[in-house]
Amino acid sequence: MVFHFDGRYRSALECKFLEQVEEDLAEFWSICGDNSVLVFPPLSAHYRFLIHELVGQNSKLQTVSVGQGRERRTVVYFSPERYRNEHTLYIIAAVRFGSLLVLLLIITNG
Repeated sequence: MVFHFDGRYRSALECKFLEQVEEDLAEFWSICGDNSVLVFPPLSAHYRFLIHELVGQNSKLQTVSVGQGRERRTVVYFSPERYRNEHTLYIIAAVRFGSLLVLLLIITNG
């Protein structure tokens, strides 16, 4: 077990996973605009939970899991601070192009 920055003991594999997610989030934060989303590949419920937990520490980002069964994945998106607790995410369409999954999302207030 390894002590992770979140104050919990994690397995070495979980720590490596969280470090990669942190890198992905940092890149997403620095190069993507407010209308962008970061879609992770299909993951187990435990690893999706880790992403939700990690992103939950940041008030400017929100997460949602989409898909079913083995295709379930986590989507990270920007949420304006003033609407942080008052938004709804609608997934309008999901289209697969080979290994790429394209999502059409609408985020509304209220």
